[in-house]
Amino acid sequence: MPIEIRKLVFTTAELQDVVVSHCLSGNIPLPDAAIEGIEVSNSPEATVTINFQAADPAQPDTLRLTREQVAAAITISRCRARARSCCRPKVTGWR
Repeated sequence: MPIEIRKLVFTTAELQDVVVSHCLSGNIPLPDAAIEGIEVSNSPEATVTINFQAADPAQPDTLRLTREQVAAAITISRCRARARSCCRPKVTGWR
């Protein structure tokens, strides 16, 4: 019996936005610094690492999220986007 498999692909900017929003809403502390880049690991753990431009050496310059945290961030973001689109009134022509 055939099985359908779908793969969702996100740009680096989309992934960064989703992950940062999830950290801010989920009480995951972010360094007070600009984001330098984001790395996605191809390891089985599939972690995402955000690199920061920390001016203070005592401040952490990376934040690593687990596969589960990233999946939660993407799922919550997609559900919120879908809820917003479902709540918008549909525009129809005048009759």
